[in-house]
Amino acid sequence: LAGAWTDTGWPATMEGAVRSGAAAADAALHDLGRPPGHPLQEAA
Repeated sequence: LAGAWTDTGWPATMEGAVRSGAAAADAALHDLGRPPGHPLQEAA
């Protein structure tokens, strides 16, 4: 579950939606036994 309306600690903006999606992707990768990582982490 991801999106700007989830509890990300950020306002309901595009930034919050992107961060929420990245967190959801990391959680899915973790559940699949794969290391987290995506371009947004490297750029931050």
